[in-house]
Amino acid sequence: MADFPLNYFDPERQSAQIQNYFLPVPTSRSLIRRVSERLGRMIYARHSRHIQATSEARVRHDFPKIARVQDLARENGGLAGKYQFIRLLEIFKLLNLFKPNNALELGSGTSSSVFADYFKDAKRFTTVEESPYWYDRMLSASKEYIQDMTPLLAARRVIRLGKHWACHYEIDHSIKYDFIYVDGPSNIAPDGNHGPDGKTPHIPCVDVELLWKNEVYPRFIVIDGRRATLAHLITNSNNRYRSYLRTDYSLPAWPWQAFAFQYHTILIRHDIDLRNLHASE
Repeated sequence: MADFPLNYFDPERQSAQIQNYFLPVPTSRSLIRRVSERLGRMIYARHSRHIQATSEARVRHDFPKIARVQDLARENGGLAGKYQFIRLLEIFKLLNLFKPNNALELGSGTSSSVFADYFKDAKRFTTVEESPYWYDRMLSASKEYIQDMTPLLAARRVIRLGKHWACHYEIDHSIKYDFIYVDGPSNIAPDGNHGPDGKTPHIPCVDVELLWKNEVYPRFIVIDGRRATLAHLITNSNNRYRSYLRTDYSLPAWPWQAFAFQYHTILIRHDIDLRNLHASE
């Protein structure tokens, strides 16, 4: 996993990312953008293979207990893939950089053990899952960490927001959290309907926005993929957060940047002094 570039949390960098990725691109720039994107993705793919080849070895060496949890989670039909080790390392790095007071994880898994290992206090970490099957698998694989987490089994609720669907967990959205990790609930639209982009069935998860409605504004929000959720959050944040896109989301605008995060987009509240974050690195 690459170290942070010195300007990774530069406000101008994140502004350019958002402008180039989420806003329409003029036709006159379309060829330049396509060439830039293709070249960036070639660099990204080559770098990804290197990272995938080293991430598992690093987790097994530096975090053997977490590696055991991952191995147990993979047994008998569990998820498999080198990308999981990259994700775990990225979460470790984010927690140690931001040093949050507490955290809410939306969508349980091996990552739940990473959070529990960091906080070592069930009062400071809550993880939520809607699937009884995956909830039980997480509890079984994470036995060494159960005492350091508050696991919740909560139903997924699908709601209508204007012309589109959205989803969230049936949890208390008035609790103050410092760090939110978004990897759930299931973001597939009901009845085969398409999501807001009209191309994929993915719909936004709005748990964070429900927290905002209760005047809860976490300092840090980390999103694992979930393009529809990310776009929805940026659109509705009222410029309260700076947004730093995961590598493949920002490639069209920044093909030459060092690869700090492959799987996570980071939202940081505007009032946070980013220089202190750099100093703690």
